[in-house]
Amino acid sequence: MSEEKSALSTLKSLFIPCATVFISSFCIMVIELVAGRIIARFLGSSLYTWTSIIGVVLAGITIGNYIGGRLADRFRTVKVLTLMFAACAAACIVIIGLNTLVGGWTWLWQLNWPTRILLHVTVVFLLPAAFLGTISPVVAKMALEKGLPTGRTVGDIYAWGAAGSIAGTFATGYYFIALMGTISIICCVAAVMIVMALLYGAALRADKAKVAL
Repeated sequence: MSEEKSALSTLKSLFIPCATVFISSFCIMVIELVAGRIIARFLGSSLYTWTSIIGVVLAGITIGNYIGGRLADRFRTVKVLTLMFAACAAACIVIIGLNTLVGGWTWLWQLNWPTRILLHVTVVFLLPAAFLGTISPVVAKMALEKGLPTGRTVGDIYAWGAAGSIAGTFATGYYFIALMGTISIICCVAAVMIVMALLYGAALRADKAKVAL
């Protein structure tokens, strides 16, 4: 009986971290898949565009993971998540205007085609991917602060992150793109990020209120 209670308690403790990383990973894949359609207006669709998109998004996630881990060690995880989700929302909205701006940079037209594509994609998508990449390590730190088993906790965080990526891939490719325009999809992702920022902001204020009492 005690083992069942312990398992249930662990599941409850992991619910918020796993849900958070699922949502962030879901949104990363949504952004990655609609990126091809967003830049097609200026760069078309080719092996070069998709290679650049995948590479730049992975680079952004890598940078985000690196920075997120260090932020998690220096600051309260709930505060970091509040700020990072807000930054993610802003970075997603900026994609729309930045894509048009970069598409008009005439100096890029003088470069060879693969280089022009890579630079365009990097300027537009590296920052949003990096911000979204900060979430996973911060969430892992938050879960470990609850005193849960290290191996299981990290494994669950990675598993739910991967599940979010898979769900985001199929939902976007099979449903979202057909149902909505790319601009609407980007705005919806930004809205989700804002909701997450508000939820973690509320949790941060609740924690401060408890300390004050």
